[in-house]
Amino acid sequence: DEMARELQELLQLSDSQKADLRESSKGLDKEVQALETVAASLQAMQENDWLLNEGVQKITDQFTSILHKNQQSKFLLWTDANAEAIDQLDHVKVQPLQSAPIFSFGVETAPVDDDEK
Repeated sequence: DEMARELQELLQLSDSQKADLRESSKGLDKEVQALETVAASLQAMQENDWLLNEGVQKITDQFTSILHKNQQSKFLLWTDANAEAIDQLDHVKVQPLQSAPIFSFGVETAPVDDDEK
């Protein structure tokens, strides 16, 4: 590999350092392969609209159209505060959780003004 030779010349690595580098990079091929698989999947989704779930956007739009602006803001703040618990939810393949997600409630409430919708 040309890059390896160039770095060897530049760094003048000892045999021990080379061995340590080889050892530390074990498993790297699997990581690279996993990243390439993710990249290929994302590329396929971008190129094939049918892989995207358009229904999610429709449901989201319907939900947010019901809420007043201040309710939407509170909902977004709530989802931000509970992002870790929400990430534990798996809507594709439901599996028993080691522990139940813990949601935080108690976002300040303000009176809803019908003009804000």
